[in-house]
Amino acid sequence: MIGYDVEVEKEGYYYLTFKIKQSNNINAAVFRTLRINDEIPFSEAVNIKFEYDNLWQNVTLGDGDNPYLIYLKSGINTISLSVSLSPFMSAYYEIEDILKYVNDLSLDVKKLTGNQLDENRDWEISDYLPNVVEELEAAAIILQNIYDDLNDLTSSDKLSEAASMIKIAIRNLKLLAEKPNEIPKNINLLSTSQESIASTLRSAVSLFLNSPLDVDKFYVHTDVELEKPNANFLVRFWVNIKRFFMSFFDERYKVNPDDDELVVWINRSKQYTDLIQKMTDDEFTKDTGIKVQVSVMASEGKLILANSAGTNPDIAMGIASWLPYDLGMRGAILDLTEFIDDEDFSDVLNQYYNQALIPMIYDNGLYGLPDTENFYVLYYRHDILDALDIAVPNTWDDVMEIMPVLKRYGMNFYLPLSSPTSLKSFDSTLPFLFQYGSSVYDETGFNVDLENSESIRALELMTEIYTIYSVDTTVTSFYNDFRLGKSPIGVADFGMYTTLLNAATDIQGLWKIALLPGVEQLDESIDRSAPGALTANMIFQNIDKKEEAWEYLKWWSSTETQIRFQDLLLSTLGPEYLWNSANIEAFSALNINETDLDIILEQWSHLKELPKVPGSYQVELEISNIWNAVVLNRENMRVLLNDAIIRMDQEIHRKMSEFGYMDKQENVLNNYYLASEEIIIQWKTGDDDE
Repeated sequence: MIGYDVEVEKEGYYYLTFKIKQSNNINAAVFRTLRINDEIPFSEAVNIKFEYDNLWQNVTLGDGDNPYLIYLKSGINTISLSVSLSPFMSAYYEIEDILKYVNDLSLDVKKLTGNQLDENRDWEISDYLPNVVEELEAAAIILQNIYDDLNDLTSSDKLSEAASMIKIAIRNLKLLAEKPNEIPKNINLLSTSQESIASTLRSAVSLFLNSPLDVDKFYVHTDVELEKPNANFLVRFWVNIKRFFMSFFDERYKVNPDDDELVVWINRSKQYTDLIQKMTDDEFTKDTGIKVQVSVMASEGKLILANSAGTNPDIAMGIASWLPYDLGMRGAILDLTEFIDDEDFSDVLNQYYNQALIPMIYDNGLYGLPDTENFYVLYYRHDILDALDIAVPNTWDDVMEIMPVLKRYGMNFYLPLSSPTSLKSFDSTLPFLFQYGSSVYDETGFNVDLENSESIRALELMTEIYTIYSVDTTVTSFYNDFRLGKSPIGVADFGMYTTLLNAATDIQGLWKIALLPGVEQLDESIDRSAPGALTANMIFQNIDKKEEAWEYLKWWSSTETQIRFQDLLLSTLGPEYLWNSANIEAFSALNINETDLDIILEQWSHLKELPKVPGSYQVELEISNIWNAVVLNRENMRVLLNDAIIRMDQEIHRKMSEFGYMDKQENVLNNYYLASEEIIIQWKTGDDDE
């Protein structure tokens, strides 16, 4: 609901005209309910229609050519509009019933055929589903009535997108009803393709339930002529020219910043940097007097080149979480423990989980702060799992138990290991190793520690779930398979969550999230450990304004700033711009489903990161190679592991020698300190004696 307080000098009857744009629902109408001082003034105000137009339009509330005269009292009146979906409710419930029928029919056919399509086998489908023809024809008649009603709701002589979708569903229903014995061969028309009945109907529902309306202004007036809603072509053309030339003189986009300006490069799009610059000017600069120029970072790779040339910024933000370690190891990044005597230092670190800081630590120094945090959770289609009588898995043993049921109906469980890339990153392999208790490296950091029972059990699980339980090895798009019901359950990250919320409106309300499956421990607890590092912020070493840069990072990472920024993103750019702040309190204030938020925060409590060592890329590669060789080529895992450990250790020793920790003969010259929670706790508590 959107409301306005309007002061009226004299009580009486007035016209209400809204300057609106309704350009999202093409060839369709949206409806609003008008309230005056929290009351609906007359029955016609319950469903006020706003027609489609790709330009701004002045709409005087009324019935066709007869505008409504609305009584307003003297003084302040509250005028509000709220979304009205009542014209679509009957269609919504009828389509939901048809969707349930279609999904049930699809499962019945899969049970009947064993999900095996045999082109040479003929079916007498009426022997097994005697009423299927009548039911399909009845569904088509209901949809035809809905189709007609939707067309009657708008004055457009062109089909709306929702009506077009329903028309496709009617066609498919009639096709199946005409040739019922071919339903097993045409099962994709029911629920597992982009043009299936289920997919098109869900898209139709999401379209007519989505009722956006842009309101620029409104007029309370008598019988007077109003200004035109759109400027003429020449005016619009001249304004665009002026905007173009003014962009060259915008202070925010200066090529050469002033000497007293703090230079911040951000590895995000211009929409983000514009908002951050505005917040910085309005809050940070106003409060501290420190000028800041925020710019879009062209590429992370240019940071190293810029540092070599002495043209690097003071601060880099939104960069990959491994960069602070790599650049810190080379002396390019400032160790933030230089500010340990700052009274705010421990407060800054306490905004994050201990494990979130692990990737930024090198040699007991802290070279960055987390910016955003990722998370892995279990996504599932509860409509499909309920139909198959499958419980949401809690452990990997549970996952393996449900795999035969899923495969029986041609469905799949998705894991990030199934991504189409050949390199299986640490994000997809470490959860298994962590949950079985593997530390990956020995306590010195000079060697891997994978030839133990914990690591071997983890590697066996992550391969056998494919070789024995037939999880699909390659899934091009989990998002598409999830929508279509081909993979009704699987593990994915924050990106999947935002995509489902904003793009998968056709399955809105049909999916949920749960905690990541884990490994049951001896005390019956479940280890759900998984990494989550995403982006980080850091300060360069070779700058003159280190104190100012630290003040800026403190301001940016604070709970108050992060909450304001995530609210500003949503209000300015829309709901798809969810900000997954690494600040725990700020993320907790995110405006998402409360149940989902609780699950995400609980999964975050299982966050675990792998300490970095020189040459760790070789460890990531070799574990990936083991998975590929075992799963794709059925090679022996133990033999592969023995050879891989040799190569991992060799590369770690080579890099340790390069950075002065070992000599060429692999003799230890200096201790290497693996990042640990103990040092983080010392920083957070200020207790150096622990």
